[in-house]
Amino acid sequence: MYLLVNKIYYKGNSIIKLIIVFICALSQFVLAEGYFISIGNGGHRMYSIDGIKWQHHEFISKPGHDQNDLKDIAHGNGITIVVGGFYKSNIFLTKDGKNWGKTNFNIGTLSGIIFINRKFYIFSEGGRIAESKDGKQWSKLSGNVVKEWVKDRGMRFGIGKLKANIRMWKYGNGVFVGAGDNGVICMTKDFKGFHIQKVSDKVKRFRLACNSHVFVAADNIGGKYAYVSKDGKEWKNISTKLNGSDKIKDILFDGDRFILKIQDYGLESKDGESWKKIKGATFPGSLIVTPKAYFSAGHWSRYTDNPQVSFDKGKTWTECKFPSKSTMRYVLYIED
Repeated sequence: MYLLVNKIYYKGNSIIKLIIVFICALSQFVLAEGYFISIGNGGHRMYSIDGIKWQHHEFISKPGHDQNDLKDIAHGNGITIVVGGFYKSNIFLTKDGKNWGKTNFNIGTLSGIIFINRKFYIFSEGGRIAESKDGKQWSKLSGNVVKEWVKDRGMRFGIGKLKANIRMWKYGNGVFVGAGDNGVICMTKDFKGFHIQKVSDKVKRFRLACNSHVFVAADNIGGKYAYVSKDGKEWKNISTKLNGSDKIKDILFDGDRFILKIQDYGLESKDGESWKKIKGATFPGSLIVTPKAYFSAGHWSRYTDNPQVSFDKGKTWTECKFPSKSTMRYVLYIED
């Protein structure tokens, strides 16, 4: 449409041309408009069009570390599903980000949800997996494979009770990968065969990020070690060359690049192997990324007292306006 306007008005009134081009661009923006959903512990859920002003605040309790934990979010088939829990599953559903329902399906504490190939897959910390198309009717796909592995293999590491809860799950390069406590990583292609391993004796708890073909796992407690893999089986140590007391706080993927958050600055990488310091940007608080905006929040178990949003990848930050006290742990941008 822009090319047509350019051809017709090239020799005409330049002001009219600019107005029409602006209207075309504005119409494309409106057609592509979506919305954000924020989730946090205490069952906190909020909705926003612009990422600044938040509304439709739903919650169960003040944030903490209990059954009302919310740990991951995914969207597909016109539905957004949020999962979490502490001793059993939390599963919340919405079609518009404003009105919520809940299902009582339970496979234990949920730490991940992925939407791929027209289906939702939910993952428990112990490795139980289930699938659904609508978020209401679920079918179990596996048992507690990670906990069974711990029972069988933990003694091989000289640890009577190896804690290996899987804290995050990602999908890329045709495989599902989960990562969690004490350097343990789980990979499966079909939910029938599982490759579970202790990647590192030095890692206390992995965080995990991926693009379509690379996974990056980083220790956010010890804060010194990170690893990269293409298949979830073979992992290579990343040389981050951190200075002194600097520690890794998180690993994220914003739709374009990986980010290792280091204190209030970050390292970036396109391939997960070669890293460089991000210039001209700061990352205060806990960093949350989406392809549309970055968010800065507080600790996941407390109210977020200084929420901020950046639309230029961390170069400038604007205060978010919450309707009431809330907590922000993950944010998803939805554009059907």
